[in-house]
Amino acid sequence: MDSIYVIMLVTLVGFFLLAYILLYPFYKLIKNEQRREADWTVDAIARRTRQSRAGGDGAGGTAPSPGAPDTTAPYPEEPPVPRSPR
Repeated sequence: MDSIYVIMLVTLVGFFLLAYILLYPFYKLIKNEQRREADWTVDAIARRTRQSRAGGDGAGGTAPSPGAPDTTAPYPEEPPVPRSPR
């Protein structure tokens, strides 16, 4: 009769161990998402926006060097396509 209690105890411990092994990754995922969610509150976004604003005229970026290709054109220059002789 005592062996049945041992089997029940081992089964119960095994069940909880299996549940822990299977559910712990989901627990970590939820905690990670909650931490990331805190980065997207209105206050956090406003703080990041204030920190990322740079001084200057508001143009953003730097002036291109004299030999740089024009990247403001709607279509960048493409190399000519070689034609086959006729």
